[in-house]
Amino acid sequence: MSVEIDTKAIDASVGKQLKKRRKELKLSQTQLGDMLGITYQQIQKYESGANKVSPGRLVHLSKTLGVPLSYFFVNIEDVIDVSEIKPHESSRSVLLNPEKSNLLDAYDSLSEDIRRKFYDLLTSIKQK
Repeated sequence: MSVEIDTKAIDASVGKQLKKRRKELKLSQTQLGDMLGITYQQIQKYESGANKVSPGRLVHLSKTLGVPLSYFFVNIEDVIDVSEIKPHESSRSVLLNPEKSNLLDAYDSLSEDIRRKFYDLLTSIKQK
């Protein structure tokens, strides 16, 4: 059984989000490339969808641009039919609950130090 997915459209959508965030931060392609240790030409290729962004590079972009990984896929429903994609059981409750999803997005935006303190606080509350 083969599932048809337009991967070029996904690459273009991810690139569009990358470009949007770069411009929000008022960064040139050269500046972002320097931050990532790659050329501005590679940034151009990512933004146009000509090159795929590897998972490792996507994580690096996420951290560098200060957005959760999900940011790059916010408009994915416009590109592919996600109705038949079944989430893993462990993530189903988060995906079905906007409050949990928003909490995770907020958590992802915190600095590592604040995350640790927040986690410790939640753990202490849970134990009471």
